[in-house]
Amino acid sequence: IEIYGSTETGIVARNLGDELLLFSKVKAGLSEDEALNVSSPWCEFFQTSDWAQIDGSRLTLKGRIDRIVKLNDKRVNLISIENKMFESGLLKDCYCDTHPKFKRLAALLELSEDGVKLFRDSGKKGVVARLNELLRPEFKNSVRYFKIVSSLCKNAQGKFLKANFKLLLEKKEELSWEKSSEEGVYKFRTKLSPALGIFMEHFPNLPLLPGFVQLDFVFKFARELGAEIGDQCVVENLKFLKFVRPNDELCIEISQRDEKIYFEIFCNGARSAIGRIKLGL
Repeated sequence: IEIYGSTETGIVARNLGDELLLFSKVKAGLSEDEALNVSSPWCEFFQTSDWAQIDGSRLTLKGRIDRIVKLNDKRVNLISIENKMFESGLLKDCYCDTHPKFKRLAALLELSEDGVKLFRDSGKKGVVARLNELLRPEFKNSVRYFKIVSSLCKNAQGKFLKANFKLLLEKKEELSWEKSSEEGVYKFRTKLSPALGIFMEHFPNLPLLPGFVQLDFVFKFARELGAEIGDQCVVENLKFLKFVRPNDELCIEISQRDEKIYFEIFCNGARSAIGRIKLGL
């Protein structure tokens, strides 16, 4: 069990696994700017700096209400910027703060289903353009850097730790592969997160997984299986049948016989590439 509270308020709510629930003797309310206030046997009244939502006995914490920065002699409310970006419908979650190197505002973006669809159609450029359309009337070009992430990784209380901002801003998204085998065929599966850097670097207006990257995966897994991939190996046959896009599920099947590597690549269950590599022995 996890307890939410403070020295000033005493215990306020507990988390039994899925959500925070207020204790029965705690009365909770919200200020005009949706900051949580508490009355309880431990305190007559205390105004917190936590931005919250209350639904009956359920308490949802959304961050600190006092996240205000000064930018170009103007005070900017980071939560207001985040709320404005949420209006786009493109985001499942986001977090805005000052870039640790450039002293300009940067935003971490976790895309919603609609956000993923727009990313597939128009890339990061399209997503950022839509967000800037919303931000510009009130905040001009305050946010100068946008980073798409697979998850903001909040803690059990639903809070994003500010210490993680720099880590996520600099983190390079890595693929996580599942490996299996059946009758000499080795299968490697993954899901292609829109947060992968490869989608920002190639075909920015219509993000695709380039063919050479798919072939690199084949070489990598063939080596892991013990194949001698050297300078003398030859790609004897290679055919790409369909595009591989962000958020697609990718499966690479590899087998070896007669000193050759045979591979097939499947995208969402449909064959997207096929090829054969002759090993140079």
